[in-house]
Amino acid sequence: MEEDNKLIQGIISKAETEAENIVKAAEKKAADNLRDSDLSIERIRTETDAKIASKLSAIEKRTSAAVKSEQRRQFLRRMEKIYADIHRLFQDRIISLAGTPEYADFLAKLIAEGAIAVNDSEVFVRCSFREKVDERILEKASACVFEATGRKIKLKISGDAALTAQGIIVQSSSGRISYNNQINTRLRRFEEDIKMIIADGLNKETSWKTE
Repeated sequence: MEEDNKLIQGIISKAETEAENIVKAAEKKAADNLRDSDLSIERIRTETDAKIASKLSAIEKRTSAAVKSEQRRQFLRRMEKIYADIHRLFQDRIISLAGTPEYADFLAKLIAEGAIAVNDSEVFVRCSFREKVDERILEKASACVFEATGRKIKLKISGDAALTAQGIIVQSSSGRISYNNQINTRLRRFEEDIKMIIADGLNKETSWKTE
């Protein structure tokens, strides 16, 4: 009887030990799973934060690029408008000066510039209906050429039809070489320089700079 009790007690003790070991193993497994779960959650959170940061950075870059692009468009629109205003004001000014002594001096300089470019001993001058080129203007232009180059040239009024646009065209005696110094053409010739001056002025008004 006593031996039976000892046997039963041994079996119970062994079962309790095994049960305790099972519980401990289960607790360890649960703890390991929980730790792995925490690590997974942390990893997911880290990866998510990185993805969000990357997307926010991409959005910021796109937004910044869009802002700069719009700023540049606005800048160019302002520059073109200012240039158009300058172009119109210059044309209006030139038209209003036609027939005045000041305009005669201006014409002489235009003719001299064209004659130097054509580089011929005899050149012909075509002008529009707004210009009244006479011998005095031609003589003054010839003097300007001599002062600038040391060359003496003959300047003559062309017998060709008058130009439709204001200004002058200087042609060589053969007619093969010409220099267009009409007002619109002259403005286009200096368009880049004028726009650079405008851009410089606009840049000084704002913190945004052209690149």
